[in-house]
Amino acid sequence: MDSNRPDIPDDLRQLMAEVGPKWSPSLHVKLMLEKFSAVHRTGSNDGVQVKADIAYGPHNRQQLDVYLPDNRNERRAALLFVHGGAFLDGHRNRTSEIYANVLRFLARHGIVGINIGYRLAGDAGYPGATEDIASAVAWTRQHATEFGIDRDRLFLMGHSA
Repeated sequence: MDSNRPDIPDDLRQLMAEVGPKWSPSLHVKLMLEKFSAVHRTGSNDGVQVKADIAYGPHNRQQLDVYLPDNRNERRAALLFVHGGAFLDGHRNRTSEIYANVLRFLARHGIVGINIGYRLAGDAGYPGATEDIASAVAWTRQHATEFGIDRDRLFLMGHSA
């Protein structure tokens, strides 16, 4: 097993087995966020630098976090991560660990991770969130040299939304 990857405790495995057949989003999402955040807190952050709450637009949700490998002697690929929530809810930092765990993993493996926030549908109708994501990509291209990013190796990944 990867020593940087936290182990899922037996009691959490048992809880997941019990919850699975009777899943309720309103009850169990909060429970799983709490339990998995605790697991991710035990993981390693070694070799990762974080630049948090960087504005790429004027709205308070137009912010991103950059997760950098310690060794930035070469231009690196970057993955831009878009949180879920159907463009109606959610946050790039669902908890202090969820979705940051994805970007920390990438940075530990030599890829710059960028966690993108976007305006929700109540603040920006369609295609506002899509425009925000495009703005975050443009921001990344503009700041690539500063963060050791190879502009020709940008990747986009989303969760749900």
